[in-house]
Amino acid sequence: MERINNNNIIAYTVSKKGNNGMYLSVQDGEVIVNAPWYATRNQIQKIVEEKKQWILNKIYEYNKINSYKKVSEIKLLGKIYDMKFLFEKIQVPEISFKDKSVLVQLPNSYKDTDIEKIIDIIVKKIYVQVLEKLTEEIMEKTRIKMGIAPDNFEIKRIRKDVLASCKNNVITLNPDIAKYDNSTIEFIIVHEFCHLKSKTHSNTFYKSLKKLIPNYTKYDKRLEGYKY
Repeated sequence: MERINNNNIIAYTVSKKGNNGMYLSVQDGEVIVNAPWYATRNQIQKIVEEKKQWILNKIYEYNKINSYKKVSEIKLLGKIYDMKFLFEKIQVPEISFKDKSVLVQLPNSYKDTDIEKIIDIIVKKIYVQVLEKLTEEIMEKTRIKMGIAPDNFEIKRIRKDVLASCKNNVITLNPDIAKYDNSTIEFIIVHEFCHLKSKTHSNTFYKSLKKLIPNYTKYDKRLEGYKY
């Protein structure tokens, strides 16, 4: 194993088995110098130095492709996505959707961090981002239909078994509801809007709910065991 050190460290292996010429290859992230038996150490180091940038580019491409890791799954808007992580030379985490997966790019400094904690933080962040936009759209549509609106709304976890609440004219949504499809999320928000008029699940409350969502019982069954 030889090394060249000039800002970047390049470790390489020399192979002199039946080679007539000298050439480089990068196999599975490993740099191999194929050289004839008579090639000197200085000659080998010279060709590595000349091809240094090409080698570094190949190693980077290999590391990038192979650093994708399917660590977990995330349920978002009624669909299941693979969560893949990629460590990069960046300062803050970046999240993007690629095909049927969620790509989470993390700073290299996160490599020694508890991955389970990272997953929990990232999932919450994704849920909040998705809900912020979707909630505003649904609330505006519901406001127009009902002619009323809360003083404010917030997205935060109350308790794991509580999906939403309406207190003091403020609607609170558990970010976990982002795992459900759009129609279920809309049902939860409309349900809380109805509580602006009726604090309890009275006949008046269900009359308002049925007017907006005639098949509301379907969602009640789907969310059985949760409070909202």
